Amino acid sequence: MVSLKKFFNKSEMDLTTGDTKTLIKKFIIFTIPILLVGIFELLYNSFDLIVVQQKCGSMYGAAVGSNGSLIALVTQAFLGLSVGLNVVVARYVGKKDKEGASKATHTGILLALISGVIVAIIGFFCSKIFLEWMHVDESYIDIASNYLRIYFLSMPFLMLYNFGSSAFKGMGDSYKPLIFLVISGILNIGLNYLFVFLFDWKEVGVGVSTVICQALSAFLVMFSLHRNKGFIRFEFKKLRIYKDELLEILRIGIPSGIEGVLFSISNVLLQASVNAWPEVVVTANTNSANISQYTYMAMYSVFNATPSFISANYGRGLKDNVKKCHIISLCMVTIVGIVMGYGTYFLGEPLLKVYMGENYDPEVTKYAMERMRVVCLTYFLCGLMDSETGVLRGVGYSFLPTIYTIFCNCIFRVIWDKFIYSPLVGNPMHSLGVLYMCYPISWLMAFAMSFITYLILRKKIRKKCDENLEEFNKNHQIIEEIAQNNEVLEEVSD
Repeated sequence: MVSLKKFFNKSEMDLTTGDTKTLIKKFIIFTIPILLVGIFELLYNSFDLIVVQQKCGSMYGAAVGSNGSLIALVTQAFLGLSVGLNVVVARYVGKKDKEGASKATHTGILLALISGVIVAIIGFFCSKIFLEWMHVDESYIDIASNYLRIYFLSMPFLMLYNFGSSAFKGMGDSYKPLIFLVISGILNIGLNYLFVFLFDWKEVGVGVSTVICQALSAFLVMFSLHRNKGFIRFEFKKLRIYKDELLEILRIGIPSGIEGVLFSISNVLLQASVNAWPEVVVTANTNSANISQYTYMAMYSVFNATPSFISANYGRGLKDNVKKCHIISLCMVTIVGIVMGYGTYFLGEPLLKVYMGENYDPEVTKYAMERMRVVCLTYFLCGLMDSETGVLRGVGYSFLPTIYTIFCNCIFRVIWDKFIYSPLVGNPMHSLGVLYMCYPISWLMAFAMSFITYLILRKKIRKKCDENLEEFNKNHQIIEEIAQNNEVLEEVSD
């Protein structure tokens, strides 16, 4: 059995070595824990939805589920910054710059704490206002507000966990965050049933359970960073904002955050359009979206691994490996998207029965399957879009994919919602199927734009790789000369 000391000091994976088969193997090994982390993160919300729906009925399910797109909107900005930390740490590790990686880690952690507190305060006091903007039905808006207000209290812990996990992934270690989330996820399931079924706290119970478990996962990841002996060791005395590292994190992270926010805004607007339909449609949309999220998370895990591999090899100057990792990423996300998307669709009805339990409603299933038919069968396009974005961010181009996302996943969707799907009297296009079609169309457009951009920038990227390789070799030669001189001095002193 591996001791705790060995676990916390376990060496990380080198993302820059090996032939094509080795890189594929490393990509898979690195991605699996990220996938499982994502699944356990989704289980927080899924079990909130399942437990409260089984105990209290579909109205509570609609209330809890109506918060999903809003929570994503609020958190995406700061999760984008964590992508910046991931890329910066991976680049420093590729260059073997321990001091730079340490400064980036401490800057990222302090940034996470500050942003988490700000989001928690704003969200706690403005929850009901946000829900009113989203046209949440008055019959359950108070229930939704109670849950959302408590959920926002977990934001500082959620930010610390995500930023800490990004630092580990930049080092090539995606396993520790998984272990910590598994522990807190199991606790979340138990507390949900305890608070809702035994204490009858309803939506308050699932909210309190989430706060407790997010706090535990944040503590575990921070404790592990403190025990780390490598590039990302956390020490309270070093906790400050380092200007250069902050600017680099923001340069990469802000466009990613803006992209996430605007992407979520478009989803909030679409959710508002769904909220205008009867409660049965809102409940169906909630359950369908929650189930299909697991397909998205499987693809997102590939995207999450992509910047780490691309950035590490780009920082080392290994242009052939950058190309290989690019191809591996696109192939993996396509396979995962097709297998998971089609599997989720064909298992849709049994999964919906699990979600609704004794409150199963065939009418809800009918509307839920309509959404899954459009979204799940084309979800691989979303994976391709994200993966290509990860490649561009890994080589330092974070602004361009943000522009594409703003246009395709925000402006285009708003235009589609207001003019194509438009609820004007007599509009033959006003149907749920037409509303959902804006998803695959926008994904395909954004992927095409990002891929063409990479092809245009390919020569420039390869040239920069050559410069990075030359810089790395010079630094490595200097380090070897210093080591040889130290050996000579030791021999003389002896």
